[in-house]
Amino acid sequence: LARTADDEHLLALHWHHLIYDQVSVELFRKELASTYRSLVESGEGPDTASPFDYRAFAQEERVTADREERIQRAASTLRDHGALEPLSKGRAGEVERAYGHMPMAVDESTTSQLLARCRTERVSLFTALAAALGVAVGRVHGRDRIIVSAHHHGRDRPGSRGALGLFANVVNLPLELDRSDRAEMLSQARAKLAEATSTVSLPFSRLCEATRGTS
Repeated sequence: LARTADDEHLLALHWHHLIYDQVSVELFRKELASTYRSLVESGEGPDTASPFDYRAFAQEERVTADREERIQRAASTLRDHGALEPLSKGRAGEVERAYGHMPMAVDESTTSQLLARCRTERVSLFTALAAALGVAVGRVHGRDRIIVSAHHHGRDRPGSRGALGLFANVVNLPLELDRSDRAEMLSQARAKLAEATSTVSLPFSRLCEATRGTS
């Protein structure tokens, strides 16, 4: 807390990303502002207790026999779709990593056509774009199977939308790229996404270990 004037202070907070996600930032900002306003106006802070039970959440996250079986099935699917195979150069089992982003602008006409196609095929825009990304990467690297991963907010438990913490997880979408028909490709992506969302509660670190066979 730094004092910048007689009636002005600057509060600087630093959170580790392993315990704090973007949703938490907004939640904390709102709760801090509400608490400060209440203290200034009435001298008492508001009741901001979350109904979320962190202990119950931690208990649910523990790997049970049933969850371990689901982890092994998901890991087998990921291996079958090349999770351990490098996209370009490198030895088998040595996965190359590259991170970055590519800004893209889509004009209004193309967007309208894409949305119309999504309505026709009964898929979401996310599903269509995920399928397109998978096909594009597969063509570049000569793959007939690939995994498209996306982050999920993970706040699907009662009360979690208003709880601070890192709940985000990774959803893996395994795709078969040998579908020449676009409608069939989109239909497959929709079905695969529905299957993949059932794994969002699986601990990602444990899934990685099972996929690599390091546990």
